[in-house]
Amino acid sequence: MIGKLAGNYRIVEEIGEGGMGKVYRGVDQLVDREVAIKVLRPELTNQQHLVDRFRAEATMLAKLNHRHIAMLYSFFQQEGHYFMAMEFISGERLDHRMRRLKKLPYKDAIKLFHQILEGIGHAHEHGVIHRDLKPNNIMIAPGEAVKVMDFGIARVLGTERMTREGSVIGTLEYMAPEQVRGLESNETTDIYSLGVLLYEMLCGRLPFANANQFDLMRDHIETPPPPPRLHAPHIPEHIEAAIGLDHRFGHRNQPDRKM
Repeated sequence: MIGKLAGNYRIVEEIGEGGMGKVYRGVDQLVDREVAIKVLRPELTNQQHLVDRFRAEATMLAKLNHRHIAMLYSFFQQEGHYFMAMEFISGERLDHRMRRLKKLPYKDAIKLFHQILEGIGHAHEHGVIHRDLKPNNIMIAPGEAVKVMDFGIARVLGTERMTREGSVIGTLEYMAPEQVRGLESNETTDIYSLGVLLYEMLCGRLPFANANQFDLMRDHIETPPPPPRLHAPHIPEHIEAAIGLDHRFGHRNQPDRKM
């Protein structure tokens, strides 16, 4: 792939890899702009349900235009390959920053989280549920500008499910109880994951981190998490309340946008 021309885009170098494909840095030859190019693995192109999922990600991103969401430029097929050309974002992934600092300074965490909320709020307003919010899907660009990325398992509300009832979709450490159960997702699915994310940013640890996957899933459904102020006493009480991961009564609070 390196050095090849895909559409208007010259592929320069590989910058990432996932289960469904690879991500390359490229250059739009028409406007001399850096782009990120996602390519579906060639061996998956004969599996229609995976092609449909890749196309669905592009369709959902095309609905979204927000400063805190990585932008889609184009989706196309060439010589049997499927491509997405997207905004190239330099900077640091949130998981790398958290690994480096462990606990983020309170004010810094809240500033970043506000931006994540704005991006996900925009997605929800357009009926798009991310379903896999976690630190390595958040990029921090120069100037501390946040970009939410990877809508690969996102879903548009009201559309047909691409996974069967009972299928577990997402990342266990950040999963909402309904995801663990394989039930329908809605906005509260993302809101729960946001609560887990803010907990980790402020406390330097996850609310649930059981090595046994079954026990971890059960924790999300049944176990109240340790209060955030137990690990980070400097957190104001209203922020601890806003994290809202207490599911003893099946209730989850939406993080307060006025933080």
